[in-house]
Amino acid sequence: MKNIAFLLVISIFLISCSKSDDNPGNNPDDANYIVYPNSSVVVNNTENGTFIEVESGNKLVFEYRYSTEGRPEIADDELTEVLYFELEPNTENFSINEENFEVTSTFLGKFCFCGRTGYFQVTSGEINGEKIGDLQWKVSLDVDAFIAAENDTPEMTFQASASGTFKPAN
Repeated sequence: MKNIAFLLVISIFLISCSKSDDNPGNNPDDANYIVYPNSSVVVNNTENGTFIEVESGNKLVFEYRYSTEGRPEIADDELTEVLYFELEPNTENFSINEENFEVTSTFLGKFCFCGRTGYFQVTSGEINGEKIGDLQWKVSLDVDAFIAAENDTPEMTFQASASGTFKPAN
């Protein structure tokens, strides 16, 4: 009986982590695209995971944030994804990829009821942008963060794909 209950729990876990939850799609209308001038990404690694903070500094910090409300008839199906990266303040056009994700402090966060969540270093993909005005950049991103297996959790890849205009928060 314990084996059946265990298989049922594992099945529910795997279903809740389907691909459809991992990638909400391109250009979410309700996503936030924010740039923070005179800032820096601060990465805090703890035993409970990696935490990201935006603090005063000498860089431009870009934040992409998308959240779903989920369906009312389903408990715990909400999702939030957050992407941070930082660039030099005089940046006009840019392309970030595997060669410079670490230098630009590029992290993807996924927060849902779907196994391992938190912030993870982006490992593949690309972020491209061009300055279109004073503190405004048109940016497209299509990135992955690979998360190695840990304890009883299998390896997984989080994805984010979107494009929008980053500008300072109101």
